[in-house]
Amino acid sequence: MLWDTAARPDGNWSTVRTQGEAAALERAEHFVKLGFTVHAIKDPSGLVFMDAETIAARFRPAVQTAPEPEPSAPSDEDSARDIVRGFVEDHQAVPGRMLAAATLRSLLTPRGLAPIDFERAVSFAKDHGWVGVADGILTLTQAGYVAATA
Repeated sequence: MLWDTAARPDGNWSTVRTQGEAAALERAEHFVKLGFTVHAIKDPSGLVFMDAETIAARFRPAVQTAPEPEPSAPSDEDSARDIVRGFVEDHQAVPGRMLAAATLRSLLTPRGLAPIDFERAVSFAKDHGWVGVADGILTLTQAGYVAATA
């Protein structure tokens, strides 16, 4: 087997002798994994059994791809807009319409909105005047209607 730490344009490669084809293949695989360049594997008569391109294709480490990033949770504003859209689209609500918070929460849970995120979104909507909140009842405001239909 002809190898070195980098490709050698002068053809003066380091050599390793093994006891058979299987051992040569095993050694070539090991060298490739270590990052060495394996130029060729020759048979005992000196004929090339496997060239550099074939060796690289066979033993090249699999390309590691970065894992897909976890989808980020929607922002409080996006979730708040989903809440007021739920009022308007799912309940044909107009400003002043009241709805139990639990009803809206059940609409958003399948979309991956956790209960704590729902509470933060309701707080955002309340702070921005999109809904009124009292005793578990949400009331759609004019500003909330505008936000839902924008």
